[in-house]
Amino acid sequence: MKPGERFNPYRRFRNIYIPLGIAADANLSAAAKLTYGALARRAGPNGKCFPKHETLAADLGLTLRSLRRHLNELRLCALIEWERHGDHNEYFFLEHSMLEELPKKDSLGEQELPQVDTQELPSVDTLSPDFHFSFGSANHRVASDAFIDAGWKALKALRRSTPNG
Repeated sequence: MKPGERFNPYRRFRNIYIPLGIAADANLSAAAKLTYGALARRAGPNGKCFPKHETLAADLGLTLRSLRRHLNELRLCALIEWERHGDHNEYFFLEHSMLEELPKKDSLGEQELPQVDTQELPSVDTLSPDFHFSFGSANHRVASDAFIDAGWKALKALRRSTPNG
């Protein structure tokens, strides 16, 4: 592969996952959200997590000072806490309302959010690499367009049902 060529990212990378509730929170900086994901990625099966600051900073392309600022931001938001053990910290993840499952109804509780039926789309696991590479993005775009269309319809209906809509 050469730079600029298209490729299939499916199962190619080690990932950082950020819960949607955290990703959607406007009060957290983007770097704090990435820091949360990097910490979560390093947690073991027992939840224990004690990466060095240098390791986390290198993972995220941050300076040590920036990393510490973002760790403190997460602590102030009550998403993590840590204990000092000799020359390292042990990090603990805290339950938070941002981590609850996203609601299936809108904020007024009147209308279900749009659901996209993906039953007719082929599963990525059943496609050959050539098919997925060539047509996977087209199938994804069809599902995305259907979701967006349903979302706009729901938003218009919500606006019509509210005063000053």
